[in-house]
Amino acid sequence: MIQRNWRWRWPACRRWRRPSSVARNRPNSRRFRALARLLTVLFAIALWAAACAETKPESHRLSATELRDLLPGSRLEGTVSGGGPFKGTYFRDGTMAIATANDSDTGTWEFDGDTVCLTWTKWRQGKRYCLYWERTATGYAAYFVDGRLSTTFTYAE
Repeated sequence: MIQRNWRWRWPACRRWRRPSSVARNRPNSRRFRALARLLTVLFAIALWAAACAETKPESHRLSATELRDLLPGSRLEGTVSGGGPFKGTYFRDGTMAIATANDSDTGTWEFDGDTVCLTWTKWRQGKRYCLYWERTATGYAAYFVDGRLSTTFTYAE
């Protein structure tokens, strides 16, 4: 009796082999199993990377009305992005004073829609720049208009 996938050859019986093009596409072929292992590893790495990715904490961008209620006459304490701690006061007359561990400066502030625009006497060569503020789980954060973090802070008592 001749079994399936077997063929008689002279002088003996040998296993019939399929053409290599057929074996390449079979789910139990070596290439298929190697590709399946590779895809599994890549999927695991992608899941790990997504879990480890630093996500921006859930926050709420402050509107112009909220800024007008919070900023005038407030004292802030926080950290400058890429720098150290600071303490500052935004006076009701549109002036401000900020002190860091090494330096201090005064300047002016004003609202421009839902952003706060600052002009320092010494820092940033006296050029005006604007920030938008967000309420975070731990306090507040101020961002440049292009989305880079400027400072994180809380209101001081």
